Amino acid sequence: MDLLTATNGGRFPNLCHAMKIAGAVSPDGEYHRALFDAECCRRIVSALAASAKTAT
Repeated sequence: MDLLTATNGGRFPNLCHAMKIAGAVSPDGEYHRALFDAECCRRIVSALAASAKTAT
């Protein structure tokens, strides 16, 4: 989240905005449900890892 905070003007992004910054596709479901939020986090990490691989 530090990477996303730096790209969000120094502010910690909410989950929806973090998905957009990372370029992750939002799954179907409702925010603030444990499984949905965990899947969003997984997709954010995967998107950031994929972009790091292509940058090197």
